[in-house]
Amino acid sequence: PVDTGTGMMERRSIRIVVIGDSKCGKTSLITTLVSSTFPEQPPPVLQQVHIPPEETSDNVALCITDTSSAPKDRDHTLQEVSRAHVVILVYSVEDDDCNDPSKLFGQNGQLDLWIQDITKVFKG
Repeated sequence: PVDTGTGMMERRSIRIVVIGDSKCGKTSLITTLVSSTFPEQPPPVLQQVHIPPEETSDNVALCITDTSSAPKDRDHTLQEVSRAHVVILVYSVEDDDCNDPSKLFGQNGQLDLWIQDITKVFKG
């Protein structure tokens, strides 16, 4: 952080972590942002993406981390969440479970489980 002269600290870089269930579009979202094209065959997970400050309107560097939704990678994903300034939770509206709000938002629904994990990371 840098002092802005107003007593407030301004962040010069932002760590963004993108999480969500398998095949919901996390990697496609990031790839489209960076390349302005939608990938027909995206890789399973992208390497960390760095956007320099001169390429953003607020002159802030962005570090975007794609994550795996595989159960074996859950601990690593939550470690990335713990280092993030911003967490983006992605889900596909094309998923059949999205038509049933209880499967999506209800107790132990897809999003509820992610939110429980994120809450544990930040509250301990």
